[in-house]
Amino acid sequence: IWDIQDHRCLFTAQPKASMIHGDLLACLYSPAMKALFIAADHLSLLSLKTRRRIPGHVIASHGEPVLCCGYSEQLRQVVSCSEGSVIKVWNFDTGRQVFEFGEAHGPSAVTCMTFDPQGMRLITGGRNGCLKIWNFNNGQCLKTLRR
Repeated sequence: IWDIQDHRCLFTAQPKASMIHGDLLACLYSPAMKALFIAADHLSLLSLKTRRRIPGHVIASHGEPVLCCGYSEQLRQVVSCSEGSVIKVWNFDTGRQVFEFGEAHGPSAVTCMTFDPQGMRLITGGRNGCLKIWNFNNGQCLKTLRR
């Protein structure tokens, strides 16, 4: 069962657990009964318990797809890199963004990333074939390696 407004799956019926036998022929939701009638080899009634929606908001980390991310244990920070060549650094404990730097690989997407063994440098690879070594605490590019 899908919420057509926000495209979330609300419920997935497991045939054995729900005692549904045979091919699904039809179904009908009854808002008054908060139940789903299922027609298969026989008629089944599934009582649905709805959870109260918790008010809140969704935070989008990037305006475009995230292609890679990593975690620095030493700094307790998460780094995410996007198709739009944006690198963002997040505080692991609070979930807040610490900073970001854009056009990390010019117009090319950042497709991969890793940390050096000390966890103080960030190495990124761009779709343009370049590797870059960063001081990811301040966003300074220390070296660019071209093919």
